[in-house]
Amino acid sequence: QQLAQLQPIVILAEDIHWLDEASAELLATLIRAGTTTSLLIVATHRPPTSQTAALLTKIDELPNQTLIRLSELVDAELITLAVARLRAPLDDLALDFLQAQAQGNPFFIEELLDSLRESGDLVLDEENEAPAQWRLAAPFVAQLQAADCLKPVGDGWRLKSQTSLSAAAIGLPDSIHGIVLARLDRLPDAVQLTVKTASVIGRDFELDVLQHAHPQRIDQAQLAAHLATLEARDFARIESVEPAPVYRFKHNITQEVAYQTLLDRQRRQLHQTVGETLEALQPESVDRLALHFYYSDTDDTQLRTKSLHYLDAAAHQAKLEYANQIALNYLTRALKLERSWPRVRDKVELLHILGLREEEAQALLVLDLEAVAGAEVRPAPEIRQIETKLLWSGYYDAVSDYARARAVVGEALESSRVRGIWRTAARCYAQLG
Repeated sequence: QQLAQLQPIVILAEDIHWLDEASAELLATLIRAGTTTSLLIVATHRPPTSQTAALLTKIDELPNQTLIRLSELVDAELITLAVARLRAPLDDLALDFLQAQAQGNPFFIEELLDSLRESGDLVLDEENEAPAQWRLAAPFVAQLQAADCLKPVGDGWRLKSQTSLSAAAIGLPDSIHGIVLARLDRLPDAVQLTVKTASVIGRDFELDVLQHAHPQRIDQAQLAAHLATLEARDFARIESVEPAPVYRFKHNITQEVAYQTLLDRQRRQLHQTVGETLEALQPESVDRLALHFYYSDTDDTQLRTKSLHYLDAAAHQAKLEYANQIALNYLTRALKLERSWPRVRDKVELLHILGLREEEAQALLVLDLEAVAGAEVRPAPEIRQIETKLLWSGYYDAVSDYARARAVVGEALESSRVRGIWRTAARCYAQLG
């Protein structure tokens, strides 16, 4: 705020649909601050889904906003993008094909142009006296002709309106994911392995983590050559240099497609390797460690133990940061691996804070079962039962069933006094007021 009072500031926040709870709250705080200072925040996000609707609605309800809905690129915008990408214009037929196939999606347009150029289906015509321009290669045009997709116009060909390109055996995927996969498949095998390893690390991947986690343990020069190839093909670009180089996939779809090419066994092994690398290089990154060990081979006792350790640590850290939904997500994953009374208790407390009453009641029923588990499990069964009653009391109070809430606290108080557990007795008195 102090800096914005001295000079105007612009903050760009991309893909806010991916924000975690704490980051979303920070963004909301910045937006509120912008109402009294020279601060402009430009935030981009995809249309809301069932998973992102709550977050985006919360952001959209903040004051002083202008919502700009982006539509498909119109023809003039598509031409501008294509010329900027290729550094030369396209002929009419190539533009027709691009418009029909990409449907105005900017990322699809870029990937389609790169795919056509890399496969030799889009060539630069520099033989004529006219200025150089890109055109579809003759064999590609012949396939379109054979499928009756073209019509003669003047001295050339144009794509028929409303034609179905699926009828043409052009061997070109009709989805963004398919186009990206086709481009990845054209990379040398060694570079493909580097891309797959990077995709496991995440959309952002550190150079040192990638080198240590790489299955072939390639040296720095080889890795630099692979990354140069990825930059040249526009799959990834360097995001930051200091304190250590970090690269980013150009689009999350690129990372997703590379990740999906891995077999389950390969994914689990790479997640284990990345996790072990992060343990050595970034031991404080418990959230990332939790993710990678969770997706490793948790049938292995040692890896399951590590996964539980980091999931518990990440949940605890998230709770300290008041990122309750994130903490709940970590606890839910941990409970899939191993059910325990402390984890179910923590889940109940988080569901109570988040106001998810139906899920809270279901978790409390599970907690009832865990409360009577064997005496060797800590805390002792009698303490578990008393604390579970106190949690039930909080639930009944939240749903306005005050009589049951007081009755359950009374039961907990009596149990505490009989057993001489004065700490829980004090909690009961406090809850009764």
